Amino acid sequence: MVLNALAAQDQGAKIYTRTECVKAEKLDNLWNVELKTSQGKTFTVKAKSIVNAAGPWAVSFLDRLVNIHNPNAMRMVKGSHFVVPKLYNSDEAYILQNKDGRIVFVIPYEGDFSLVGTTDEDFKGNPSDAAISNEETDYLIDVVNNYFKSKITREDIVHTYSGVRPLLEEKNASAQELTRDYKVELKGEAGKPVLLNIFGGKITTYRKLSEHAVDKLVSCFPKAKKAWTKEVPLPGGAFESQESLVAQLTSEFSWLDNAIAQRYARQYGLLCYKFLKGKASVDAMGTHFGAGMYQAEVDYLIGCEWACCLEDVIWRRTKHGLRLDKAQQEALSSYISTKVSGAVQSDESVDAVLASA
Repeated sequence: MVLNALAAQDQGAKIYTRTECVKAEKLDNLWNVELKTSQGKTFTVKAKSIVNAAGPWAVSFLDRLVNIHNPNAMRMVKGSHFVVPKLYNSDEAYILQNKDGRIVFVIPYEGDFSLVGTTDEDFKGNPSDAAISNEETDYLIDVVNNYFKSKITREDIVHTYSGVRPLLEEKNASAQELTRDYKVELKGEAGKPVLLNIFGGKITTYRKLSEHAVDKLVSCFPKAKKAWTKEVPLPGGAFESQESLVAQLTSEFSWLDNAIAQRYARQYGLLCYKFLKGKASVDAMGTHFGAGMYQAEVDYLIGCEWACCLEDVIWRRTKHGLRLDKAQQEALSSYISTKVSGAVQSDESVDAVLASA
């Protein structure tokens, strides 16, 4: 979702990462919203509308809005994946039908790995704490081993991750039977504080959902323009193909390793020029943290994509956690901490602190 934030920023939006909405109430025909940063600083913004797109926190978020009643019920369903060394040497993705009727995907991942998932398991608690269970692990292993000649065990798993889907509640439905559809609910009218709630949905249809939500929201803003983003590429995406971009990069930067150029094209597109521009050699990229990750890339992620910790860099922005060993990760973590701390201390204004956090 970082690219969507960058696209919004390009249109003038202020992006506040790691900032919690503590409270919001209607005052003088506006929302008065109290926000708190991860450093504990609080500040207030005023807005004509609030869009509640908090995913699995969408219902609990409404408890922070003064005098807002919510009749909607959500069901939290966890989906988990794991990553193993690649199971086959081709580019196909496989859809495996299990005997219970569910399907499991096996997808080429980061060149040297295969991604296996997902599951459907009811979840209670904080979505931030979601993690793969032993039952989910065994389930996915069994499905893979029923189909592939290359058998896997728990020892083959190099990474796992889980997410919580906020699904619309349906009486007597199992986790896998719940609809993946969404509900967009608008409360308010033109000239008054507006609240747009988004309940349900899934990541694969997020752009369709987003356009639907914005179309509904702008009905309260007569001066708003018609939708225009459908045919517009996300930041960095205005190139013909990855192959052509790789050829362009290796031509302009002859010192750039082809494998790294392929990764830059895939992960950043044209945005990689932000940290490659002006570099005449690999030495100009700064410290090599391992596996083709250089200081220039890390600095870009901190300065332009709001990365502020090791997990941001090696998991949320890249997947280098699959390749860096413990010592390399510790060295990178130390560098990130120093870099971020220096950026925050250099300017005490809220906007500057958040922009670098």
